[in-house]
Amino acid sequence: MVGDLAVPFPYTDAWNEGPIDGFRSVEEQYRQQDEYWSSRHVTGAIPVCDHGCGLRECLIITGPERGNMWFDDRADWQGLYPDKKGDKDRLTFLEWYSVWIKELLLEAEQRRTRRCT
Repeated sequence: MVGDLAVPFPYTDAWNEGPIDGFRSVEEQYRQQDEYWSSRHVTGAIPVCDHGCGLRECLIITGPERGNMWFDDRADWQGLYPDKKGDKDRLTFLEWYSVWIKELLLEAEQRRTRRCT
């Protein structure tokens, strides 16, 4: 699920064009799903973290969002949106990585504490 890395990432705001409810032919349903899952939606983005079940966090490397992290939540039909934590509406890769490391260290400390008690 990597698009063309030389092409700018196409979004600056959250995007979601999930399935349309209502009666459609099977062909229309497949066409819509193919479009929704097209790699053109993630051009200019490299997946850096896989949460399983098709959920990914991506580093944007081209376009106006370059350097920011975005969440690919299409597996849950939630589209693509900037990764955010707390009061920040965008996370740079360094900010995202710092949060990730802190969470891992906290989890390791909690496991160590549980084993020792």
